[in-house]
Amino acid sequence: MQVKTQNTLFKDLPISALILNDRFEIESYSEHLVHEFLPKKTELTGKHIAEAIPFLPSLFFTAINDCFVYKCGDENPAVQYVNYRNDIQWLKWRITPRIKEDKTINLLVYLEEVSKLKQMEDFFTRVEEVALVGGWQLNIKTSELFWTDVTKLIHEVPNHYAPQLKEGLKFYKEGEHRQRIQQLVDNAIKYGISYNEELIIVTAKGNEKWVRAKGETDFVNGECVRLFGTFQDIDKEKRSEIAMERTSNRLQTATSSGRIGIWEYEFDTGKIIWDKNMYSLFGINPKSFVPHYTTWENTLHPEDKERIIKDLQLAKQGIKPFNTEYRIIAKYNRVRHLKAQGTIVYGGKGEPTKMIGSNWDITESKENEARLKQLLKVTTSQNEGLLNFAHIVSHNLRSHASNIAMLSNFLDDDLKDSGANSESLQLLKTAAKNLNETIVHLNEVVEVKTNATEKLKNIAVKPILENVLESIDVSVKDANTKLTHNLTDNTKVPAVAAYLDSILLNLISNSIRYKHPERDLKLNIEFTTNKDGKILSIKDNGIGINLKKHRKKLFGMYKTFHDHSEARGIGLFISKNQMESMNGEISVESKEGVGSTFHLTFYNNK
Repeated sequence: MQVKTQNTLFKDLPISALILNDRFEIESYSEHLVHEFLPKKTELTGKHIAEAIPFLPSLFFTAINDCFVYKCGDENPAVQYVNYRNDIQWLKWRITPRIKEDKTINLLVYLEEVSKLKQMEDFFTRVEEVALVGGWQLNIKTSELFWTDVTKLIHEVPNHYAPQLKEGLKFYKEGEHRQRIQQLVDNAIKYGISYNEELIIVTAKGNEKWVRAKGETDFVNGECVRLFGTFQDIDKEKRSEIAMERTSNRLQTATSSGRIGIWEYEFDTGKIIWDKNMYSLFGINPKSFVPHYTTWENTLHPEDKERIIKDLQLAKQGIKPFNTEYRIIAKYNRVRHLKAQGTIVYGGKGEPTKMIGSNWDITESKENEARLKQLLKVTTSQNEGLLNFAHIVSHNLRSHASNIAMLSNFLDDDLKDSGANSESLQLLKTAAKNLNETIVHLNEVVEVKTNATEKLKNIAVKPILENVLESIDVSVKDANTKLTHNLTDNTKVPAVAAYLDSILLNLISNSIRYKHPERDLKLNIEFTTNKDGKILSIKDNGIGINLKKHRKKLFGMYKTFHDHSEARGIGLFISKNQMESMNGEISVESKEGVGSTFHLTFYNNK
């Protein structure tokens, strides 16, 4: 009767349990065992354990055998197996031997299905690994410090590392971070104050990391017995936050120093948000400011309002970007010019929700631009007046100079007929001739300046060169000139034909005039191009020029560099003015005793 009662009590146990004899047969079992591990209610008494529950892991059967052989117990926290439904599960067991009076052994076996618990453990382990959140615990009584695997990973120490409190605190960066964690730990132990702090540690490998350290306490009878918490790697996030903060600070500094205002306009509500620079630009007190679209619209200059509102609508519709300039009526009715740029922000369905943009004051530049235009207008008018004056003077003086020269010739003829000779008259003739040449040169310069606006055309160079050579054919032959060039019928430059003729004539005549006395003249005309334009180079082997001495005055009026009877110092001056009037440029390379090369550059678009 006593055995029956014991079996009945065993069957009612709220856990999965059974008793095995030394023949591996089940003597008693709990109904909970059948419910938890078997597909249907069956009678297990007297059945071999391997026959009754055949799908249990092989490690379990090995443990049973060892317990009978060595008369010992066994415990396993979790072993994986496949149940009768072919589900992968986790099994936990505890085996305890019971020695009877006749020295035989029974085994008391407890089984527990721990799959859900194991899944949760795995889940939290993976969460720790992904989020890099570790745990730790400090036993105040024993000073034992425990770190989870993730905590060790963050500190970059091996898994077998056994931390100590003092060593653990030394991982924090020396200075304010180490002092801060020491203070937090002390306050937690003494007063039970929990903490949540962002600090820097230096890992075992010497790497600096930002971490979030959290700490909680357990108190018993008013005394702290345990300190525990979490430890999270937040290095990437923290460094991104610091970088963003620095960028934000730099942006704020830039916008403040540059007086750039930042604004935001919500389309649906009409709400606008301004930073402090916007209030300064518009001369509005933030306290009296109504943050609405109409407030901004009321500041617009009446002449610009319709255009700016239209620009805003076109930007909202995606037709054109909001990048414009407009005027506002600011404080004390002052008119200010603003530059504005904005970007549309779209909602989840692709609809425009708001615009974010910037304004900056361009009043000063606009005023300077207006003053510059006015100055340019005045200067242009004055230049035109001076040119007209110079043209009139040169024309009238040329007439009078010609008359003086003619009258002096008449007097000279009369004196010759009478047999008389006057030295004063000869001086007068020379002065009249020089005056006439000067007036001619002045007239040529005025003509260049006056016709500077003549439309340039693509002029063929080769025919003009041939005309020049034909006009000075005798001089070319007298100098025994050998001329080479690479010009073709398609060699063209943007120029005025008369100017190009004059320039080539002047440069070639100079080469003949200043040829080297000990050798025949060699002339080479080479045409080249580059990304900026077209270049004609006229090279000779004449006596050359001392550029170190004369470069600055080379193209000056009436500047001569050689003792030659025909030198007047006007040719290069006129050539330079002619090239500049054609938006071109003339330059020179020269060496005394070797020769000179003049480069005529005709720019594509200058």
